[in-house]
Amino acid sequence: MEKESPKSFNRYGSKFPGPAFLFLLLYSISYILNPSTGYASSHPVFYFEGPEGMLGAGSEFSVKVLVDSKEALNAYAFSIDYPAEKLEVVSVNDAGTILDIRKDQPEAPFSSPLKFSGAGFKSFSGKAGLLFRINFRVIEVGSSLLTFSESKAYLADGKGTLIVPEVRILKVEAKEGILGSTPEVVNDKTPPSFEKLALVPDPINSGQKLLTFLVKDDVSGVRDVSLQSKRWLWWEEIKKISNPAAVSNSTWAVRVRVSDNTGNISEKIIYDWGVLARNLWPLILIMFFAIILVINRIFRRKRL
Repeated sequence: MEKESPKSFNRYGSKFPGPAFLFLLLYSISYILNPSTGYASSHPVFYFEGPEGMLGAGSEFSVKVLVDSKEALNAYAFSIDYPAEKLEVVSVNDAGTILDIRKDQPEAPFSSPLKFSGAGFKSFSGKAGLLFRINFRVIEVGSSLLTFSESKAYLADGKGTLIVPEVRILKVEAKEGILGSTPEVVNDKTPPSFEKLALVPDPINSGQKLLTFLVKDDVSGVRDVSLQSKRWLWWEEIKKISNPAAVSNSTWAVRVRVSDNTGNISEKIIYDWGVLARNLWPLILIMFFAIILVINRIFRRKRL
């Protein structure tokens, strides 16, 4: 009778696979049957964090818009749908977010969908990256769903590769007979700050230049940014802007005003001295000759 080869036995003296192999096999099967185990997808996830309890009519509450991602991201764009007949947007707040540049941000009066887009100078990967806060008020009781009607993220890979995130919804419940609640009042007495402000050439359109800026408010968040430009001797009409903002090549002064969600305002003026010299040299030349004529007349009178 032939002896069985020792090679068919494992280290535990059995013909069956060892515990380590069985664990790996069971883990693989459970992963196939239940993809949510571990990392089910390499895609980032956009989701909400909101109130857990029941709300009442008139209640105000805050919702965080968050992102989880294994891969490094640096730009985001999304639209948020909500039932406008049941919920009213009171304000949006970008304090403490991972975004440095906000291209699109909702402005009052708010309407559904809310559209956001922006980018961060530093890439983000990890969990619970804060994109925005939205403050709501309940105007009609019942169930309300917050959803993403559009979601985009861009990899920080030097190419801006587009990746479509997974999204999750948030259900908010409001019921009659429950007293309305209000969020804690934000005590913000500090005006927004200017981190960067510059006029730079437009690399695409040579007929204009760009105002680039980085403004922050770490308490109540930036509400809006506005601009006034000066091409001659007077300020032009004020207008709201996003980053970057295009201005005429003949603009030699720009006044930027930033307000936060509690009414604090910061203001700063930036000059393009080269354009100022080119725009005003005819006037300076005329004034120079006028002064020469006046001086010449004075000397002639003295001689007489």
